[in-house]
Amino acid sequence: MTQPFYESDVIKEELENMQQLYKDLYDLSVRFPLMKKEDKKLHIVKTLELIAKQKIFYGRLCLMALEDQEAAEVKIRIDQMTQIYSGGKQIQEVLEDMEKRLHSWRRELDATK
Repeated sequence: MTQPFYESDVIKEELENMQQLYKDLYDLSVRFPLMKKEDKKLHIVKTLELIAKQKIFYGRLCLMALEDQEAAEVKIRIDQMTQIYSGGKQIQEVLEDMEKRLHSWRRELDATK
């Protein structure tokens, strides 16, 4: 029998890391309009880092959902909420769209002086 999904040390650590990134991004977001160019770039980098962690977490969740009922239920809820709030898209597509948008903003920042 495998360890329950949320009791895994790896999952706990990932969730803690994502929570810290959410907090950092929130703190940065409040000041975003007043930020200097380099600070805006940092915000974009941190957001991309969070998206990467979310992709990894979701991948692990998908694997665990095959054998862990709690993980399967969480995956179903995430999938349902993603489809509701994204107009029917899957979470990977939403995350990839976010990455594309962030890379575009970064290029725009790089192009400005």
